[in-house]
Amino acid sequence: MFVGGLESPHAAKALRLKPGDTVLVTDGPYTEAKEHVGGFWVLEAATIEEAVEWGRKAAIACRAPVEIRPFGVLPSTDGRS
Repeated sequence: MFVGGLESPHAAKALRLKPGDTVLVTDGPYTEAKEHVGGFWVLEAATIEEAVEWGRKAAIACRAPVEIRPFGVLPSTDGRS
């Protein structure tokens, strides 16, 4: 079991599929009043760049916008991390 949460929106990257299967990457969260979270993936990536590459694949495969945001794992209270 683990506990954590998403880091703040300023750490997010938004990925949107454009014509020709190109993906536009912008800083900040993907927010529009008409949008909703349809699901989520938790992936372990060494860098934000690696996470963005996974996001590109997801945007193309799912034909939907993707938001990449670091996951902040809370430290354990028993001295383990």
